[in-house]
Amino acid sequence: MRCILIFFRIGPYVIRSYVVLLFLAFFLGSLLLRRRAKRSGPPFSERIAWDVPIWIFLGAMTVSRYYWLVEYASDWSVWEGLAFWRAGHVYYGGLLGGMLAVLFYAKVKHLSVLSMLDILSPSLAFGYGLTRVGCFLNGCCYGKLTDMPWGVCYPPSLEGVFRQQVEEGILTVAASASLPVHPAPLYAAAASLAFWPILEWVWKLRIAPGTLTCLYFIFYGLSRFILEFFRADSPVYEPMGWKFAQYISLALVLFSALVLCFNGYRWRKRQVGEDSNAA
Repeated sequence: MRCILIFFRIGPYVIRSYVVLLFLAFFLGSLLLRRRAKRSGPPFSERIAWDVPIWIFLGAMTVSRYYWLVEYASDWSVWEGLAFWRAGHVYYGGLLGGMLAVLFYAKVKHLSVLSMLDILSPSLAFGYGLTRVGCFLNGCCYGKLTDMPWGVCYPPSLEGVFRQQVEEGILTVAASASLPVHPAPLYAAAASLAFWPILEWVWKLRIAPGTLTCLYFIFYGLSRFILEFFRADSPVYEPMGWKFAQYISLALVLFSALVLCFNGYRWRKRQVGEDSNAA
């Protein structure tokens, strides 16, 4: 399987596949959020479904850009971090930036932060899945060498897996394509899109605020931890020889599990108290 990085051209201008899928993810995710907000009723409204994604987009893209510069760029300026439209982003940075944006919006509008995160979580899973398809088409987040029939070959490039394989001496500059690698972004996309309807179903159950968010973080952390073993675009760090994203994923899973248990205990205790008062 060969991968095409360019979605289409308009004269001298190139529209990369990643950008198209990124904006499509935000747009469709907003539509799903709008439907959820409409069903939820006050204090949420359809207006929130259009306001919040804009704040999330700006926060996520800016922080994810800075994250990428810190981890991968040797020389950069503050202004480069603000240029969020350029290539080079990390999801965990985007997750942090998006959560900060939600926190700010919720405080300004006097809304529950946990409820806000819950109503956003299904859209986050859906949008992440689509964005990972964009990563696949863009040639980033590439996987390790594979002889599986679904291995993907990327065209010649000064960046990405083609350049890495040339530098490692397993490929020549004159090659017509890279050696086949795991389509790691598609693995991530499939996992997230498969979990998305489960989150939609759980949201309808109206469980304790924050529970849905914790479930998503646990799922994402576990899947990211496993899928990083198939990726070849990041360095490993001691003491475990894992990638930085794997350490973050493990911490996210443990923290979310603790919050989930504590949140469930508080919720059950409150329900018991309400039943006693009603009796």
